[in-house]
This record gives sequence, C-alpha cells and structure tokens, in this order.
Amino acid sequence: MPGYHTLRLPDGYRALLKLSPVGFAWEWLRRNPEYRALWATAPADAMRASAQARASARRNASVTTTLCRHPLGRNSAHLGLSFPVPPEVPATDLPLIGWVPERRTDTVTVVRPVIWARSLGALRFEPARWGRAYRLEAEGGAHLLIRRHGAPELALWLPADLEPIEGEPFGLYVHPDQHHAARVAAVARFRCAIGMGSPLRFASYRDAPRQAAMLAIHDAAADGMTLRDIAAALLPLMPDDWRTSSERSDLRRLQETGHWMRTGGYLSLLSGRGTSIRAQ
Repeated sequence: MPGYHTLRLPDGYRALLKLSPVGFAWEWLRRNPEYRALWATAPADAMRASAQARASARRNASVTTTLCRHPLGRNSAHLGLSFPVPPEVPATDLPLIGWVPERRTDTVTVVRPVIWARSLGALRFEPARWGRAYRLEAEGGAHLLIRRHGAPELALWLPADLEPIEGEPFGLYVHPDQHHAARVAAVARFRCAIGMGSPLRFASYRDAPRQAAMLAIHDAAADGMTLRDIAAALLPLMPDDWRTSSERSDLRRLQETGHWMRTGGYLSLLSGRGTSIRAQ
C-alpha cells in the first residue's frame, strides 16, 4: 500500500493531521461505545456543564476561567477522563478535556514548595501570565490547561492538598511511575514554555497520517462500507488483484487496529508515544 500521505482522505480527516497524540486519543474515545452510552443517558446538569465548558473555550479570557466539577467525572474516570466532553465534539474544536493525570503523562503536577519540590527559582504561580488559563475542578484536585497562541496546550495538575497559592512560589512533582521519562520530558517542556529554556515550537506528530487513515477506515466501515469500497475511495489506484493484494491486507490491519484503539488502545496515545512539540 502507498504511504498514508498519498491516501485520498476526505477533508474532515485531513484536518486531523494537525492533531497531537492526545487529540487522536480523544477522537478514538468519542467513538467508544461505552463512552457514547454514558452520554446517551446523561442528566441535564451534565449537559449544562459541558455547554458551559464549550462556551468558555471560545472566550479569549485574560484571567483564569474556573469550571466546576463535571457531574459525569466519576463515571468517566475509568475511561481516562475526570472532566469529560460530549462525544459529538471533535478534537479540532479544541474542547476543554481533563484527562486523569495518571493516564496523560505530559501532565505536569504543580505544588506548593515543599522539601521534595523546591521553589522554581524566583518564579511565581501566575497562570494567567502564561496564556489563557482554564481550571477544571476534578476529584482530588484540579486540571489547569494553559493555551497560548501558536503553541501547544500545557496540561497541569493541582493536587487538592498541595495546591500552590496564586502569586506565590511553586514547585514541580514528577510521578515515579513507569512513565517517569515522559513525565521528566513534560517538565522540561513546561519550563521552556514559561521562559526557563529554549523556546518551543510545533513538531508534527509523525503517526498522524496513519491515525487519520485508521479513523477514516473505521468510520466508513461503521457506515456499512465494505473493505473493497473503502479501498476504492481511499487508494489512488486499485490493485489489479484485490483479493491477494498487499493493499487489502494493510487496510484490514488498519481496520483491526482501529477497533482496538476505539475500545481502549487510545490510552496508549496518552503515555508519551509520539510528540507534538520540541525545543528550538
């Protein structure tokens, strides 16, 4: 099969090529049957909370915007979210999502200065100075998402019992788990983002074309298209012998991997695979 970049993806899927691994994780989760069933019976207060979050994401706030705990936070935690989003919202809309910090390994834990997390130089905890700041209340603490023009989103976690004080010194904590290296890299990127290192710039996610292709194949199959029809729509040229072709095997493998991604494999995208930023 030709390279993924040569596939004739519909425009909606080509728009996904700018997503980070975390963005693709959301695209797969919003197709998850259990997650969709959760929202199918969502109470009115959950819908109101999500509507408020969507409206807040569109505002160009100069101060920290705070959103209360989401009514479905506990119900979605086992799927990786403690501040969930309705499944009809695409990642290209840049929704405010609170991933469980143990799952999303580029989350940086920010705490009050303590013996094991000393003050970060002379810096003060002033999120609104770092970009558009959104605080999402969750069980055990709060997510703090920092968005800056032309830069990737920063995901911070503020533990309830050690939350830093606005305008005061702060420290950083790195979870000593199996993703320690990814978490250390996230801390380094955070330090750069707030002026303690080389500037950051985007670097495309190398697996984005493959992820976008898998999503296109998954959705087409869900709409009832056969694998041959999908091939005719996506491939620049159909092979002479479809049934024995490598293209057929490759597309089937992508279809099977897409099923795995939708039903739980998306969590692997939150654990440091790939990258969407790098130091200049």
